[in-house]
Amino acid sequence: MQDMRDFAARSEEAGESADGQALMPKGAFVRYDGEGRPPVTE
Repeated sequence: MQDMRDFAARSEEAGESADGQALMPKGAFVRYDGEGRPPVTE
């Protein structure tokens, strides 16, 4: 774990780190049921 913390600290100091949070607090699930069927978003 310490290796990961060190890596994250070096990335942040170098300005190479973006936020580690998800883009949206709630995700969407998309299901594909095959050709000719519309995708279902939940």
